[in-house]
Amino acid sequence: MLQRFISLALALGSATALAFGQTGTLDQTSPWTNANYNGAAPSLTWQQEVRPALNGILEGFSLQLTGNAGAQVDVTVRVGPGWNTGPAAFNALLTKQTSGNEVVFVDCSSAGIGVGSGSSFVIELVGNNTGCGMNGSYVAPPGTPLYAPLLYLGGPGCFADCGWRIGFESYVLTVPAPVAYCTPKTNSLGCVPAVAFTGSPSATAASGFSVSASQVRNNRAGLCLYSASGRAAVPFTGGTLCLATPVRRSIPLQSGGNPQPANDCSGIYSIDLNAFGRGALGGHPAPFLSAPGTVVQAQFWGTDPGFPAPNSTTLSEGIEFTLP
Repeated sequence: MLQRFISLALALGSATALAFGQTGTLDQTSPWTNANYNGAAPSLTWQQEVRPALNGILEGFSLQLTGNAGAQVDVTVRVGPGWNTGPAAFNALLTKQTSGNEVVFVDCSSAGIGVGSGSSFVIELVGNNTGCGMNGSYVAPPGTPLYAPLLYLGGPGCFADCGWRIGFESYVLTVPAPVAYCTPKTNSLGCVPAVAFTGSPSATAASGFSVSASQVRNNRAGLCLYSASGRAAVPFTGGTLCLATPVRRSIPLQSGGNPQPANDCSGIYSIDLNAFGRGALGGHPAPFLSAPGTVVQAQFWGTDPGFPAPNSTTLSEGIEFTLP
């Protein structure tokens, strides 16, 4: 019966003050309004899915716990949607300091969990027979739950009638959005390469950050050059190298575009730098592509036979981004 797992309360009482000084930005909120969940039984494994909107590093999240002082609950963060059996990205044992409703902030910034729009993770909670509980919300169907992502108990499929949610507030240490800089080299057909991106950079995600340079010559070989040594503006093969040395390079790329005999600027160099950084595309990605907090600069290089050697190259502008 549902009463074994949760109980409703019209008034949960006031929570203790947030006496911890998180510095991140509030991202997602699932209210703790009228439901309480059994966080005491070791046989119950709860997973509340969270879908971040901000790009950065997960600083942590607050939970409203119930029970006596000394009550405990084990909390784990797993990256990806629920139901989630993937590896633990973070784990801690929470201990209540006071009796009654107590807001506890779980600081997991040391785990370097990158989050962003389109990503997800679960907050997993398991008890140890010390009487701990978690507050949250319930909206009876066909009403709309107070937080969209689902709550799971012990396996796939939403808990009970899908109207239940564990309450939390998540905080993100935000990073700047990727930004273009430097001067691209006008190619031999008079086209100016333009850098663009889709998705969010990450030091941990398996994919989801595609960087491209359009308006390049069709069917030409190229590379994505990258560095973590800062910006530069150095004369190079008739254009500008926008990266400070040492410079690394991606796997070989092809611009594609209109088939020969067309000779135009329909080509596009493109690479998913998250996938490359995780080794999924081959090559030899630099370890710093998997280090949260790293500021990376990148620039596309390609061949352009319309210029005499040694200037027979294409160079895009640079793009700089921070890995959450």
